[in-house]
Amino acid sequence: MAQRRAVWLAAQCTVAAIFVLTLVPQTAQLSLLPALAAPGLPPAPAPLPAAAPRPALSAGADLQGHAARLAALPGAADIIPATAAPAVPPSAWPPAKDQPPARSLAWGRHWAWQALCALAWLWAAVYLAGLARALWRLWRGHYLWRALLASAARLDDVALQAHGGFGPAQLAAIRRGALAVVETAAPVSPVLLGVLRPTLLLPRHLRHFDPVQQQMIVEHELTHWRRHDPAWLAASAVLRTLCWFDPALRWLAARLAMAQELGCDRRVLAGRPQQQRQQYAAALVRQLRAQALPAAAMAFGGEDGHSIAARVRLMRQPVPTALGRRAGCALAGLFGAVLAAGALLQPVLATPQTAVTPAMPAAAAVQPAWRYPLERMRVTAFFGVLRGPLQAHHGIDLTAARGTPVHAVAAGTVVAAGPLAERDGQYGTAVIVDHGGLRTLYAHLQQVAVQPGQQVTAGQTIGASGASGKATGPHLHLEVLRGEQRIDPQTMLAGLDQLATPRALRIRQQQLGH
Repeated sequence: MAQRRAVWLAAQCTVAAIFVLTLVPQTAQLSLLPALAAPGLPPAPAPLPAAAPRPALSAGADLQGHAARLAALPGAADIIPATAAPAVPPSAWPPAKDQPPARSLAWGRHWAWQALCALAWLWAAVYLAGLARALWRLWRGHYLWRALLASAARLDDVALQAHGGFGPAQLAAIRRGALAVVETAAPVSPVLLGVLRPTLLLPRHLRHFDPVQQQMIVEHELTHWRRHDPAWLAASAVLRTLCWFDPALRWLAARLAMAQELGCDRRVLAGRPQQQRQQYAAALVRQLRAQALPAAAMAFGGEDGHSIAARVRLMRQPVPTALGRRAGCALAGLFGAVLAAGALLQPVLATPQTAVTPAMPAAAAVQPAWRYPLERMRVTAFFGVLRGPLQAHHGIDLTAARGTPVHAVAAGTVVAAGPLAERDGQYGTAVIVDHGGLRTLYAHLQQVAVQPGQQVTAGQTIGASGASGKATGPHLHLEVLRGEQRIDPQTMLAGLDQLATPRALRIRQQQLGH
């Protein structure tokens, strides 16, 4: 099997194909296994029905009395959780406690995901550094060989006829293919340089070999040329450079180079008597002693002692051994099974197109009509918590630097865009979008990108965050309204607990009990 170039080419192509599969996004529909969930993004809870929002807490109202009145309404048990309002006055609220275990677990997963993202960026930096080093080594080797080639003297037709290594068959092949032949005084091994238009580089000390040995050595290099071995080795070098971290590709590349040498030896020695086989082996050992520089992968005799021993064993065989149909079918089945396993596992390990990204963890996947208004969500205040003496928060606050794009959570019609005079101008510059029964208000914007009456789609940019109105700093204030009633945005946007700060979760737990 070591003599078969196709085996090692197929093995390298299989490894490269599996590597490419990990970089191609695909849907989980192609997978026979369930997709792996991201550690920092637990499955988001299903959003509550839109028909059952939490009642609004009017500003300045007594929270305990308001909760008692709501509890007396028909169907209140289906709308308001039993812990929606405190059962004792604010003065009797218990002191702050530790975050509940579920919240701690969610926050721990969030930081675990951040750590994984940091490791991914670190690996990207390491890969680029290693790729730069591999490219530099590839360029340096190419530069050294090209410099050696530039210092060599080209042999014209007269010089080739006078050279002992070129018989009538070799001269005819060189003339047909217009192969350039150069000679150098450096004690290197005969080698083909170049991919598209190779050049045969011969050492000057080759003239001291027996003429039969010279002709067999030259025929060895011409066999590489006829088989297009330089192109295959160049492709192998590209794969080895791109996947510099994969030791399997380096090992397979060495086996490919060895298979090409053995294959050329087999063709050169085919039909030759045992005496010429011995002369060929002696030339191989003599060339190894003569060369001082490491030869290229295709150089005659450019291997270590183990490679030479393998080539000498092949020369002693009068009839080359065949791989066999069964062995070929077994290898093809093995490579096919490895490739199929990579294809089946790829949607499990890679990021599918329908997967949830860290910037938008769960809303778009659970309920596409209600996506997040920001690409990076971080909740700093929940709906219903006190913002002052008996003044409840009518929406949710999200961290956003100035100029951060704000997106519509769903398709609808813009009913207001610009400075709002409502509530003494506390909203500042805002946008209100009517979604048909529900409206969303985006407050404290720096600027707006839509006009009243304009139709918007889910995810469309409607403005940029800022600190207009009564705001202590740049952020986004989001409200959801049904008529004049404000409802909790968390009933329409799932997974906000996993995106909240510990302080926001703690305050909500202290004041609202959930």
